[in-house]
Amino acid sequence: PAGKYFMDGISEMALNRFPARIVTRSNGGSAVRSAAYIFGEKFRDERTGKLFDFTRKESRVEFSGVFVPKNAPEWMKDTAQLCNAIERREDESTRPDQAQLFREFIPTFPHELSAEQRRWMITDFARELSRQGMVVLAANHEPDDHSDERNYHAHILATMREVTPDGFGNKVREWNAKGQLV
Repeated sequence: PAGKYFMDGISEMALNRFPARIVTRSNGGSAVRSAAYIFGEKFRDERTGKLFDFTRKESRVEFSGVFVPKNAPEWMKDTAQLCNAIERREDESTRPDQAQLFREFIPTFPHELSAEQRRWMITDFARELSRQGMVVLAANHEPDDHSDERNYHAHILATMREVTPDGFGNKVREWNAKGQLV
């Protein structure tokens, strides 16, 4: 059934939330900032010169990974290089100030799952998106000190453009279909 996930040794459990949105420059979004946040790392935005430092969050990052399509250039596995390339590519668009940078999903996990099971879930999901042609940045986060102790969740960033052997091509509008999200 929709909204359920099945895995060996786990009974049927519903995901509590699965919000989805588009990270855009018009809403203050940045590919570099988003990646630094979800990975708990420090990255410099080459476009603006801003340094985004989320290393103090690193202890909350339970798992992280970059998932690329088979035809992706090797440099796309480097998160800082990838995100700066996204920003540069969007500067070439017809409306760079309104550029759509990523699709973002923030699913919560059933608290009964182990760290390994959460990693399996997010890895399976990210690999499926990368098989469709998207580059996916994914990180599982533990609850922070000021939230519900069961608030295990993930941050998933999926690119908007097709991947070519040379980098990013055109946007793939079919990925925006409601059926794709469902």
